Amino acid sequence: MNKIQRDLKNNGFVLIKGFFLKTKEYKNFKKFLSEFILLGLNNKKNKITDINKSLSLKFKKNKKISSFLNDYINLSPYLSSLFASDKLTSFLSKFLEEKKNKIVVNNQRFRVQIPGNDEIANLPWHQDIHYNSIRNTKSIVVWVSLGNIDDEMGPIIFKKGSHKFGEQQQIISKKNNGDRVIKLDINNINLKNLTDVQYKTLSGDLILIDMNTVHTSGINRSKYKVKYSAQARYHVIGRQHLKV
Repeated sequence: MNKIQRDLKNNGFVLIKGFFLKTKEYKNFKKFLSEFILLGLNNKKNKITDINKSLSLKFKKNKKISSFLNDYINLSPYLSSLFASDKLTSFLSKFLEEKKNKIVVNNQRFRVQIPGNDEIANLPWHQDIHYNSIRNTKSIVVWVSLGNIDDEMGPIIFKKGSHKFGEQQQIISKKNNGDRVIKLDINNINLKNLTDVQYKTLSGDLILIDMNTVHTSGINRSKYKVKYSAQARYHVIGRQHLKV
């Protein structure tokens, strides 16, 4: 635990390999995910042997398959169960040095990133603090790799040590689909000389991210490899949040 806390303090992020692999919540979510994607592909005859390839080909014919999966999987109780797993909540209780009943979670999100959809599915350089309503407390971002993500698929890119400069000025812009998005100027005096770091991840790996760490989605340059991930933010609730 000390090494994890130290690495997060120094770098702004830390990879924990295979964290979720043996948990029942992770296994249940993966099973649900596979079955739901097959449902979206209308796999009535059970002839699909490569889900990712089939999903990529389906996307070329119908772009709505991406939003369909994102929208409905994010409503699944299996996703909520994943982020409420006893292994994760016990770990975070120790990491944040608080009792479980003082820790809350928000912004639970599943993400599917299909080749050719980076403009819509990816996030520009940003800090999670800009997307969050709970402030002035101990917080941490938990990111889960729900499949293997290699260099070709575009892992998350982190600006090493960027969290030490605190909250950066945000720039409001829009994606091609009209969605509002927050981005940063990474050429500003604080960020321009920082080192970029990427981790190839395996299914079940976990990355802890400081709320002020500057990061972005990598570009999926593969042909048929789909990126699956999920993230949530955990916060310690104190007296300042309980005043009514």
